Amino acid sequence: MIRVFCICLLCLTFISCEWESSHKESVLVVLVESLSFDSVTCGNLPPNMNGFKTFCEESIRFTHAFTPSPMSQAALASILSARYPIEHGVWHNGSQFLSAKYQTVAEEAVARGFRTGSFYGEPKKKKKSGLNQGFEVFEDNIDLKLGNYYRDASSNFELLMNWLDLEVRPQPFFTMVFLPDLQFLDAVTFSELGERRSQTYEGQIYEINEGLERLIKYLKNNELWHRTHVVLTGLTGKSGGRRIGELDTYNLFSENVQIPLFVKPAQRPRDQGINWKIDTNVSLVDLGATLFELVGALPPQHKGRELEVSSLLSVFQTPTVNWDDNRFILIESAWPQWRGVGGSRFSVRRGHYLVLHDQQLKLYNSL
Repeated sequence: MIRVFCICLLCLTFISCEWESSHKESVLVVLVESLSFDSVTCGNLPPNMNGFKTFCEESIRFTHAFTPSPMSQAALASILSARYPIEHGVWHNGSQFLSAKYQTVAEEAVARGFRTGSFYGEPKKKKKSGLNQGFEVFEDNIDLKLGNYYRDASSNFELLMNWLDLEVRPQPFFTMVFLPDLQFLDAVTFSELGERRSQTYEGQIYEINEGLERLIKYLKNNELWHRTHVVLTGLTGKSGGRRIGELDTYNLFSENVQIPLFVKPAQRPRDQGINWKIDTNVSLVDLGATLFELVGALPPQHKGRELEVSSLLSVFQTPTVNWDDNRFILIESAWPQWRGVGGSRFSVRRGHYLVLHDQQLKLYNSL
């Protein structure tokens, strides 16, 4: 009798664990390289931009979000580790490596029962930088011999959806999709109707939009949209030559480091979609801290840290922030150091003020 009772208790334990795992809220992060903050203006979206429109209508929009670096590798390491480049040591897009001593959010997620996958539109670049730590699937296989220098947004989303269908559902997942489309303006793309798009920045924006539309439709049709926290953000900005003498690789002014950031929280299907904006400064480092909390982990603390890093989770319920409006936001570029033409460049933002540490100290008031 006791043996039968123990077996029943063990079965109930397994069932309970499986139920708990399947009811965790999933996390999906879409990262777009070179997506400037004024590329997605919710008040004035062009026609047929329903992918971006959904995020405008059903998400929290952070109007003053900044990347910690115009170097995508450094910015991505900051999201994964919730640390600034000066803390995690990945300064640029060269041969630097995210040390295994830094626990990534993907490692925390897989340890807590999430299936983890990452889909990159650039060939075999990020894996060499230690940014694959914690991902069960890290898809960045692109055959350069066939003349394919990147994988477009729609193809990346297709890989993601196939993975969810064949290997993941109904388990919770933590996944990232990296889109480099805006780096390849000469690429020829076609709309769903077979119409050739212009080989411009705007043409690639439409390509990304169509991919987002299909992804959102898939998530809604499979009852995943309401059970998933979905993040859409620029990883780096793009100045487009708007400031004389500044290259995108080290320009630390707003046009190059301010990026769009949308967060669509998971919620009950019958709840009305969240739609409000947060106007205080935030960093993608804060997004990293938020992701740690979303998978049930504590954001890491850096010994001797003087820069405040805050999770954004509080504004998922109300548009009232619980962090200091006047805290410092650090932005840096080690591109000159990487290329051997100078030292790293730093800037600090506090409210509406920008302090640029260059050959001489410069202070700007954005108002």
